[in-house]
Amino acid sequence: MIPRQLTAKAPVPSLTKKEQEILSRAKEKIEQIQKDILHSQGLNKEEIKVASKVGLIDPDQAWWWAEEWQKKERKTVNIGSRSYPVAVSMRIN
Repeated sequence: MIPRQLTAKAPVPSLTKKEQEILSRAKEKIEQIQKDILHSQGLNKEEIKVASKVGLIDPDQAWWWAEEWQKKERKTVNIGSRSYPVAVSMRIN
């Protein structure tokens, strides 16, 4: 006998139209943070909630993506290097 399904499929959360728009903004911000942290903007609370909901970011690390934390990151990078982009090692699905 061959099993019909080899692995269990992870449930995909359904998103409202508003959540889809929020997710789109979150993805753009995450990509910009990865490309150039000095000229990027962190996620707001709505964006963090939706990005965590779909598994784009780890809920335990959501604080790092918040604008409040990103301000500190930009300040630290800017002081330490006098402006160079920092690549963040994080995969976006």
